[in-house]
Amino acid sequence: MATIQTFLEESLHTSFTINLTNRCNLDCSYCLRDCGPKKEGSLSFTAVKNILRYFSLMNEKGLPMIVIFTGGEPFLHPEADMVFKTAVDLGYTVRIQTNGTILPSVARRYPWIFEHPKFVFKISIDGWNEETNDVYRGEGTFRKIIAGLEVLKTSGSTFGLKSVVHPGNFPEIYKMLDFCREWGARGWTHNILMAKGRSKIDADISEIDVLNKLIPFYNQGQYKPLLNGSNALIYYVFGKQGRKVWPPYIYFHFDGSVYITDTTIPNRELGRICLGTAEELKNVIATEEKILSAIDRPISYDIVKFVQQYLKI
Repeated sequence: MATIQTFLEESLHTSFTINLTNRCNLDCSYCLRDCGPKKEGSLSFTAVKNILRYFSLMNEKGLPMIVIFTGGEPFLHPEADMVFKTAVDLGYTVRIQTNGTILPSVARRYPWIFEHPKFVFKISIDGWNEETNDVYRGEGTFRKIIAGLEVLKTSGSTFGLKSVVHPGNFPEIYKMLDFCREWGARGWTHNILMAKGRSKIDADISEIDVLNKLIPFYNQGQYKPLLNGSNALIYYVFGKQGRKVWPPYIYFHFDGSVYITDTTIPNRELGRICLGTAEELKNVIATEEKILSAIDRPISYDIVKFVQQYLKI
């Protein structure tokens, strides 16, 4: 529960997301951001450095600071090591959302990243075997992710897993919980396949459908540690707190546009930056009221009610 409470206490200025690049070594058929091997867009190191410094200077109370790096594949940013080093030097906890397939080569080049206590990894993996994982991510992907998980497990790195729920893995999606326990993941989260981005398939699976399969396991003692950061616990806590909308966060896209959350739709765009200077950031992030007024992500009462009824904390 402590991890979820920390999540809820993160403010607009102490926790934010930076999309470093749309370059990716994979070409997932459901990619929401249209990333891939032929893409070349990246947010410059100068812009990233200035963003990190700006929020660090704003943190006059010395609160814990978290930056989430995503992509594409963040390790394919041309100056990834400098980006990550700058973040930890400024005191950030660094969360890296990666597909995990190139971690063996990254570990050989930058072993310090896997030894540093400030790094947390979120690995994208859709299933517990090749059949359930590779259908949308590409043939051979599962084996490469397993090699990446070996690196994390051997190095003692902190990591969690994240999956896209689709028709191929949904019937036995609870098997991801045993997979997490096998590999020592701290927690597991999920999204549901929708016809967005490159995806032409709507899975027609509801959040309650997924939680209905998972909650009987979460109610057992051996699986409770996997509630850490899970969809089920987030909805449970939201219900306890009477929240009506999702907490907002600032998202910097690789092209310099700035949004509320990582859904890059016009009514959530705050503005654009080039070098991420203090003047640019002040103009974009003018006031907290401006940001809060842009929120339009209501929390489903039906899901909250379902979780509160069946999840035993």
